[in-house]
Amino acid sequence: MVDESDEGDNVAAAVLIVVPAPRANLLSRVAPVSGMLFTGQDILLTFTVVNSGNTDSIPCQLSLRLSATDALALEGATLEPSRVLFGALTPGETVEVTVRLRLEAADIYTVFADVDSG
Repeated sequence: MVDESDEGDNVAAAVLIVVPAPRANLLSRVAPVSGMLFTGQDILLTFTVVNSGNTDSIPCQLSLRLSATDALALEGATLEPSRVLFGALTPGETVEVTVRLRLEAADIYTVFADVDSG
């Protein structure tokens, strides 16, 4: 055993301030479609993807899927392309993606867009 003259100086402490890591924040938006839509018509949808985060993203993909009130209405529907790959986005950078939608049955449709990096 070692004799110490001052036991009060045997402890040290460090204060650590941890902040969130920089990350990409990818947002997707779709331009509104105006006018009447008819069966058999090609409809162009334009999606905008923006990196609103504070660091570069890794390569990204935009995945699209279609739903309808009547599931049978989807049989004649085409959505091309249904997946779009693109490179990394820097903060504030945007990419526009245009897809073609053709609907053969009258119904109410919803197009879902999911953007993902990774």
